[in-house]
Amino acid sequence: MNIVNLIGNYIEFLDIVFDNLVNAKIDVSKYDLDHIAYRAVTLESYQETSNKLLSYAKIVHQKIIRNRPVDIYLLNESLVYKDREVDYFEVLAPAEGDRFKEGLEHCEFVLTDIGLHDFAIKYNHLRLNLDSIDREIGSEVGVLFENGANVKFKNQTMKQIIDLEKRLM
Repeated sequence: MNIVNLIGNYIEFLDIVFDNLVNAKIDVSKYDLDHIAYRAVTLESYQETSNKLLSYAKIVHQKIIRNRPVDIYLLNESLVYKDREVDYFEVLAPAEGDRFKEGLEHCEFVLTDIGLHDFAIKYNHLRLNLDSIDREIGSEVGVLFENGANVKFKNQTMKQIIDLEKRLM
C-alpha cells in the first residue's frame, strides 16, 4: 500500500483547494503550504489511520482539541504538489457534534505579510470560521468552501506550534 491508498488522492484534493482559492481571489503564491489534514469520522477509523500512517511518517505531536485527539506526523517523504512540498500531516479524530465526511479535509497556509484579524477583515465576504482566531497558540482563520476542501490560515508553522506547545508541557 502507498500513502495515497491510505489518505486519498492528495493531488486531486489540492487541485480543488487551489481552484477554491482562485475563485475566492485569495492569492497564496507567497505562502508556505504547511500541512494537510485528514478527518476521521469514528474513533476506530482515527486509530486505524493513525496506526497505518506510521509506515509513512513519524508521530511528532499529539494533543487534545475540543475533547478529541489530534496527531501530527512528520512525513518520511514529502508530499509533492506542483512546486510545493508538504512535510507535515495531521489526523483528527471526530469531535462531538461534528458532521464531516471521512478523508482529506483541509490544508493550512502560513501568512507572512498580514495578521489574522486583518486577513479576516479583508475576506469577510467569504464563509469564515473565526472560532480560533484568538487562540494563544496556533490561532487560525478557516475559510469554508461548499465542496469541503477547506483552508486554514495561520501566522505560525506547524513546527513552531509544536515547539511552543512542548515547551509549555
